[in-house]
Amino acid sequence: MVKVLLVYMNLIFLFSPMIGWGQEADHVIENLLDKQGLITSQSGWFITSEHISSTSKIHHIYYQQIKDGILIRGTESSIHLSSKGDVVFEDNQFIKDISELKTSSKSNLIDPKDAVLAVVDEMNYVPTEDFTAKNHKEESLNSLVFNNGGISAKDISVTLIYAKD
Repeated sequence: MVKVLLVYMNLIFLFSPMIGWGQEADHVIENLLDKQGLITSQSGWFITSEHISSTSKIHHIYYQQIKDGILIRGTESSIHLSSKGDVVFEDNQFIKDISELKTSSKSNLIDPKDAVLAVVDEMNYVPTEDFTAKNHKEESLNSLVFNNGGISAKDISVTLIYAKD
Protein backbone atom coordinates (compact mmCIF):
# COMPACT_ATOMS: atom_id res chain seq x y z
CA MET A 1 0.00 0.00 0.00
CA VAL A 2 2.81 2.41 0.90
CA LYS A 3 4.64 1.62 -2.38
CA VAL A 4 1.49 2.33 -4.38
CA LEU A 5 1.02 5.63 -2.54
CA LEU A 6 4.66 6.63 -3.18
CA VAL A 7 4.37 5.80 -6.89
CA TYR A 8 1.13 7.80 -7.08
CA MET A 9 2.71 10.81 -5.31
CA ASN A 10 5.75 10.67 -7.60
CA LEU A 11 3.50 10.70 -10.65
CA ILE A 12 1.62 13.71 -9.32
CA PHE A 13 4.85 15.64 -8.73
CA LEU A 14 6.24 14.56 -12.10
CA PHE A 15 3.25 15.76 -14.11
CA SER A 16 2.06 18.71 -12.01
CA PRO A 17 4.19 21.32 -13.86
CA MET A 18 2.38 20.37 -17.09
CA ILE A 19 -1.01 21.23 -15.61
CA GLY A 20 -0.19 24.95 -15.45
CA TRP A 21 1.64 25.32 -18.78
CA GLY A 22 -1.28 26.63 -20.80
CA GLN A 23 -2.44 28.96 -18.05
CA GLU A 24 1.07 30.31 -17.49
CA ALA A 25 1.65 30.76 -21.22
CA ASP A 26 -1.64 32.64 -21.70
CA HIS A 27 -0.85 34.90 -18.76
CA VAL A 28 2.67 35.68 -20.04
CA ILE A 29 1.43 36.39 -23.57
CA GLU A 30 -1.41 38.58 -22.29
CA ASN A 31 1.03 40.67 -20.19
CA LEU A 32 3.45 41.02 -23.10
CA LEU A 33 0.75 42.08 -25.56
CA ASP A 34 -0.77 44.47 -23.03
CA LYS A 35 2.61 46.20 -22.52
CA GLN A 36 2.96 46.57 -26.29
CA GLY A 37 -0.59 47.92 -26.70
CA LEU A 38 -1.63 44.96 -28.86
CA ILE A 39 -4.65 43.71 -26.92
CA THR A 40 -7.88 44.75 -28.58
CA SER A 41 -11.45 43.56 -28.53
CA GLN A 42 -11.05 42.67 -32.23
CA SER A 43 -8.18 40.21 -31.95
CA GLY A 44 -6.59 37.61 -29.74
CA TRP A 45 -4.03 34.84 -29.96
CA PHE A 46 -3.80 31.11 -30.30
CA ILE A 47 -0.93 29.08 -28.81
CA THR A 48 0.25 26.86 -31.65
CA SER A 49 2.78 24.91 -29.56
CA GLU A 50 4.88 24.98 -26.43
CA HIS A 51 7.46 22.83 -24.73
CA ILE A 52 10.18 22.96 -22.10
CA SER A 53 13.68 22.07 -23.28
CA SER A 54 15.10 19.10 -21.40
CA THR A 55 18.61 20.54 -21.63
CA SER A 56 18.21 24.29 -21.08
CA LYS A 57 14.87 24.14 -19.17
CA ILE A 58 13.71 27.09 -21.30
CA HIS A 59 9.94 27.19 -21.85
CA HIS A 60 9.35 27.84 -25.57
CA ILE A 61 5.89 29.22 -26.43
CA TYR A 62 4.78 29.77 -30.03
CA TYR A 63 1.59 31.67 -30.78
CA GLN A 64 -0.25 33.46 -33.56
CA GLN A 65 -2.66 36.38 -33.79
CA ILE A 66 -6.31 35.64 -34.56
CA LYS A 67 -9.26 37.75 -35.65
CA ASP A 68 -12.79 36.41 -35.27
CA GLY A 69 -11.30 32.98 -34.48
CA ILE A 70 -9.31 32.91 -37.75
CA LEU A 71 -5.50 32.74 -37.77
CA ILE A 72 -3.59 35.59 -39.43
CA ARG A 73 -0.68 34.37 -41.55
CA GLY A 74 2.51 36.34 -40.96
CA THR A 75 1.86 36.92 -37.25
CA GLU A 76 3.67 33.83 -35.98
CA SER A 77 5.34 34.88 -32.74
CA SER A 78 7.25 33.34 -29.85
CA ILE A 79 8.36 33.96 -26.30
CA HIS A 80 10.97 31.99 -24.42
CA LEU A 81 11.08 31.87 -20.62
CA SER A 82 13.83 30.76 -18.25
CA SER A 83 13.06 28.19 -15.57
CA LYS A 84 12.51 31.16 -13.22
CA GLY A 85 9.89 32.67 -15.56
CA ASP A 86 12.08 35.50 -16.89
CA VAL A 87 11.78 36.40 -20.58
CA VAL A 88 14.93 35.18 -22.35
CA PHE A 89 13.81 36.16 -25.86
CA GLU A 90 10.65 37.29 -27.59
CA ASP A 91 9.62 37.79 -31.20
CA ASN A 92 6.25 39.42 -31.79
CA GLN A 93 4.86 39.79 -35.32
CA PHE A 94 1.34 40.95 -34.38
CA ILE A 95 -0.44 43.60 -36.44
CA LYS A 96 -0.87 46.69 -34.28
CA ASP A 97 -3.94 48.06 -36.08
CA ILE A 98 -6.04 45.00 -36.85
CA SER A 99 -8.53 47.18 -38.74
CA GLU A 100 -5.92 47.46 -41.51
CA LEU A 101 -6.58 43.81 -42.30
CA LYS A 102 -8.61 43.68 -45.49
CA THR A 103 -11.82 41.87 -44.65
CA SER A 104 -14.42 44.04 -46.33
CA SER A 105 -15.05 41.68 -49.24
CA LYS A 106 -15.84 37.98 -49.35
CA SER A 107 -14.60 37.92 -52.94
CA ASN A 108 -11.15 37.01 -51.62
CA LEU A 109 -12.48 33.83 -50.02
CA ILE A 110 -11.69 30.59 -51.78
CA ASP A 111 -13.49 27.29 -51.29
CA PRO A 112 -11.28 24.79 -49.37
CA LYS A 113 -11.45 22.22 -52.18
CA ASP A 114 -10.60 24.90 -54.75
CA ALA A 115 -7.59 25.84 -52.60
CA VAL A 116 -6.33 22.25 -52.68
CA LEU A 117 -6.92 22.03 -56.42
CA ALA A 118 -5.07 25.32 -57.00
CA VAL A 119 -2.00 24.00 -55.17
CA VAL A 120 -2.21 20.66 -56.97
CA ASP A 121 -2.33 22.51 -60.30
CA GLU A 122 0.52 24.85 -59.35
CA MET A 123 2.72 21.89 -58.33
CA ASN A 124 1.78 19.93 -61.48
CA TYR A 125 0.51 16.97 -59.45
CA VAL A 126 -1.89 14.50 -61.02
CA PRO A 127 -4.44 13.24 -58.49
CA THR A 128 -5.52 9.63 -58.91
CA GLU A 129 -8.77 10.12 -56.98
CA ASP A 130 -11.21 12.93 -56.24
CA PHE A 131 -10.58 15.04 -53.14
CA THR A 132 -13.33 14.55 -50.59
CA ALA A 133 -13.71 16.28 -47.24
CA LYS A 134 -13.37 13.84 -44.36
CA ASN A 135 -14.14 16.00 -41.32
CA HIS A 136 -13.33 19.21 -39.51
CA LYS A 137 -9.88 18.96 -37.95
CA GLU A 138 -10.37 21.72 -35.39
CA GLU A 139 -13.51 23.76 -35.81
CA SER A 140 -12.04 26.59 -33.73
CA LEU A 141 -9.35 27.00 -36.36
CA ASN A 142 -11.67 26.70 -39.34
CA SER A 143 -9.86 23.61 -40.63
CA LEU A 144 -11.07 20.89 -42.95
CA VAL A 145 -9.34 17.59 -43.74
CA PHE A 146 -9.43 16.06 -47.22
CA ASN A 147 -8.34 12.60 -48.30
CA ASN A 148 -4.89 12.44 -49.93
CA GLY A 149 -6.22 12.35 -53.51
CA GLY A 150 -3.53 9.83 -54.36
CA ILE A 151 -0.81 12.52 -54.28
CA SER A 152 0.16 12.59 -50.62
CA ALA A 153 1.21 10.10 -47.98
CA LYS A 154 -1.10 11.85 -45.50
CA ASP A 155 -4.53 13.43 -45.57
CA ILE A 156 -4.51 17.11 -46.57
CA SER A 157 -5.53 19.74 -44.02
CA VAL A 158 -6.87 23.10 -45.22
CA THR A 159 -7.29 26.04 -42.86
CA LEU A 160 -9.06 29.34 -43.45
CA ILE A 161 -6.67 32.20 -42.63
CA TYR A 162 -6.28 35.92 -43.07
CA ALA A 163 -3.17 36.96 -44.98
CA LYS A 164 -1.18 39.93 -43.74
CA ASP A 165 -0.16 42.23 -46.64
